[in-house]
Amino acid sequence: MALSSNRNAPLYAQIEATLRERIRQMQPGEPLPSDRALASEFAVSYVTLRQAMARLASDGLVSREVGRGTFVQRSVVEKDMTGLTSFSEDMLNRGMRVHAAVLECAVKPATPEIADALRVLAGSPVTHIRRLRFADDIPMALEAVVLSAVTFPGLETVDFATQSLYGTLERRYGVRLRVAKGTLGAVTPTDEEAELLQISREVPLIVARRVAYNESGVPIEYGESRYRSDRYQVPIELHRPSGDPRTGRR
Repeated sequence: MALSSNRNAPLYAQIEATLRERIRQMQPGEPLPSDRALASEFAVSYVTLRQAMARLASDGLVSREVGRGTFVQRSVVEKDMTGLTSFSEDMLNRGMRVHAAVLECAVKPATPEIADALRVLAGSPVTHIRRLRFADDIPMALEAVVLSAVTFPGLETVDFATQSLYGTLERRYGVRLRVAKGTLGAVTPTDEEAELLQISREVPLIVARRVAYNESGVPIEYGESRYRSDRYQVPIELHRPSGDPRTGRR
């Protein structure tokens, strides 16, 4: 098999990119050739081949089972909730293809809850955008956001099936989001959500609710994302205080 066309990349990275394309055409649980066979196919050393395989395994694309081999894994994505990144940015950084199905994109009056979050008058026009997000043709998340239609006129005319919301805010309106504050929880999917995400109702959804602010601290986006828990993991890192939290003594 020919390697990735990016000849400036390290050899292991070219192999990784080539195998990613192969894996996209395979089914979860399907075995890959042995390391020996792949090293021979790409005419590289075991060390180089294993570098590529380690990167695929760390991204959750394959599972390495001692004595059995390497198998295509169901895609599980780690969602870093400490960084303000878009779905497109997250998936593209992992080498995955992204697209969206727009479920709603319309201007409506702001409810009291939305008005309070965005600091606008209740009843003022706001743009609702709801999308089903895909990575490598797998439905991964449902995203719903609301923004002021006064601040962002014409936003409802953008084709958000192909355009990034954050990219559009930066390019078209010169607004960059800097920080978001919110909560993380879990819910049982509705029948509609389960059908859209192609899951059973026994699979919980990870729910991230947030308000995102610009550089001046002005609230710009009020949103909620619902992620499949069988496709997402939320990494955490906890630190124990070095001293007694009650007295400050070590």
